[in-house]
Amino acid sequence: FSLSPEGEARNIAQKTFAAGHRIAAVLYPKTDWGQRQLDAFTTHWKALGGTIAESAVYEPERADQSQTIKLLLNIDESEARHRSLSRLSEKKLEFAPKRREDLDFIFMIARAQHGRLLKPQINFHNAQNIPVYAISQVFTGKTDAIKDHDLDGIIFSDIPWLLQPSGTNRYI
Repeated sequence: FSLSPEGEARNIAQKTFAAGHRIAAVLYPKTDWGQRQLDAFTTHWKALGGTIAESAVYEPERADQSQTIKLLLNIDESEARHRSLSRLSEKKLEFAPKRREDLDFIFMIARAQHGRLLKPQINFHNAQNIPVYAISQVFTGKTDAIKDHDLDGIIFSDIPWLLQPSGTNRYI
């Protein structure tokens, strides 16, 4: 009763475009599964008229994805500008890295284990106000208030089934 992961990726493209988003960033794992979803999302997103501003691949076996997220948010460019200016200046410069400001949302391709690592790191890099969309596999389906706290703010699709007293079922 569910969509394939590629179908979910296309569905997210459809829903985010309908919500008025036009500029996306994609964070995906270095796996065949991640690549298939990236391809499905990107193809559908571009067909709708959307723009992929940036995509970044993360290594699923690593816990620290800071470098990948910095690339996704162009923080690496901000740090490079700071290093260049520091070399030219005789004074110590105050610095706070700036992320890109043009993104409407981030599409995060991740299962629960990785989503719980990635979302806090996205927040840490000052992107907590950028909507993050993910496929339903970002949530295990089993509520765990402690672990699920790290998924707060992620928008993902899930189809709840309602059991009707008449014995018929419907989804909403």
